[in-house]
Amino acid sequence: MGYRRLVQSLVAKAYTLAGTLAVEATLSHREAKAFDFATGNSRTSTPVVTVVKGFLKVAESKGPEQAVQADLVVQASSVKDPSAYDVITIDGVSWNVAAEYKTNGYTTTFALRRAR
Repeated sequence: MGYRRLVQSLVAKAYTLAGTLAVEATLSHREAKAFDFATGNSRTSTPVVTVVKGFLKVAESKGPEQAVQADLVVQASSVKDPSAYDVITIDGVSWNVAAEYKTNGYTTTFALRRAR
C-alpha cells in the first residue's frame, strides 16, 4: 500500500470516528440552463445538493463588514468539484462560499461567510 492510499484511508477513518465533533453540511449549487440577453435573466435547474461530514471553525470578523467567517474542512474524496458550490447549509444556517478554497488531495477547506 502506497503512502497516498494509507493517508487517504486514515483521513476516511478520522471522519468516521469524528462522531459528534463533525457537522453535517449540505453543499448546494444551481446549474444555469439558459440565459436571456434581452431581459438579463437566467433559467436555472433545481439545486444540486451533496451532504458531507466536516469540521467547522467559526471566527467573527473584526472588520467594518462585521460578517461571521468560518472554515469548513471536508474529506476531499467526498467533493468532486469544490468550485461548483455557492451555498453550504449547516444546522439550518446558510453560508455563502467565498471564491477561494484549499485542497491538498486529502481534505478540502471552504472559506464561508454570512451576515451577522
